[in-house]
Amino acid sequence: MATFSARTTLEGDLDAGTDTFTTESVLNMPTTATGDFTPGGTVVAPEYDPAEFTYVGYGPQGWIGTSDVWGTVYFSQGAFADAPASFTYQTGAFPSFSANVTAGGTIDPDTMTFTVNEVDNMPTTVMGDFSPGGILDVPEYDPGTFDYFGYGPNGWIGYNEDWGYVYFTTDALEDVPATFTYSTGTFVVCFLAGTRLATPTGETPVEALSIGDLVLTADGRAAPVRWVGVQTVVRAFADPLRSFPVRITAGALQQNLPLRDLLVSPDHALLLDGLLVQAGALVNGTTIVRETAMPERFTYFHVELDDHALILAEGVPAESFLDTVTRRRFDNHADYEARYGDTAPRLTELPSPRVKSARQLPAALRARLAARAIALAGTAAVA
Repeated sequence: MATFSARTTLEGDLDAGTDTFTTESVLNMPTTATGDFTPGGTVVAPEYDPAEFTYVGYGPQGWIGTSDVWGTVYFSQGAFADAPASFTYQTGAFPSFSANVTAGGTIDPDTMTFTVNEVDNMPTTVMGDFSPGGILDVPEYDPGTFDYFGYGPNGWIGYNEDWGYVYFTTDALEDVPATFTYSTGTFVVCFLAGTRLATPTGETPVEALSIGDLVLTADGRAAPVRWVGVQTVVRAFADPLRSFPVRITAGALQQNLPLRDLLVSPDHALLLDGLLVQAGALVNGTTIVRETAMPERFTYFHVELDDHALILAEGVPAESFLDTVTRRRFDNHADYEARYGDTAPRLTELPSPRVKSARQLPAALRARLAARAIALAGTAAVA
């Protein structure tokens, strides 16, 4: 049985078509619920009568349950004053993480390094929002409310005023490193491992590229790779909407484009009709979808050139790395600093307008993609 403590409850409605919860009323009522936080599971919130809810899914800071008497209720760790009017929810199991060991320590934000001061062989199981700004309740601690700070190789880092920075890890007691590099977020703008990029010698998996290798750009150049950023995403700490890849089915954009299924992070932009369209804005639920069944760890790669350019990923013009995103989000940021030193932004963004959400997508482009989806569905039916 898992337990989750909430600060407020929000009553509202679900729109399964858009995966949106819309708030109708908010109660400043703390709850501690126990039960099965998987779809269809029973969760008991004793502050309610009747207390049984059927688990539906989760939002940014809590879980959603339904009851014949109470309707749809969102149990949130957010403050009453910060209750959202609406939010996007997920229908999977509520994120949780079980650790074997906790380690208190200090952080160095300049080097993104956590230094362990003491280690305690204390198992913990935590449920909640493993993203920047998230609040996590650790019942084994008193006080046990931690702000999510980031994650390390095998666990997450939380902060509270009494305990300071604590690393909750699956490592065995004797395997906890004295120091390690941490990440403070889940923001990724990259290609998933396995994505093939066009080069003068043929298509090459992005993870096989090295500094100095040549890649082909959409304007016909053979451009040298300046750096390949590597970012490992740990599923337990990732926000699926921001971190899980978008799958663009072969042929979804136009005939034979992409050449094969293309998987990129939601914020990675592709050039369509003269616009830099972020992949998340293209999701239609059929030929362009958000991946949900990701492994415990997966890896993104981003290719930096001497300019912000369009490289060919599975045949589709896709943006190269733009250094307005800090390199410290990448596992190998120290390699860049050792080679080039200064990490200040130096690139000029491509002039094409950027489309960040579905509502910004031009009607003509939306219609063309919808027609492609119908055509692909017909092809599949014939096959």
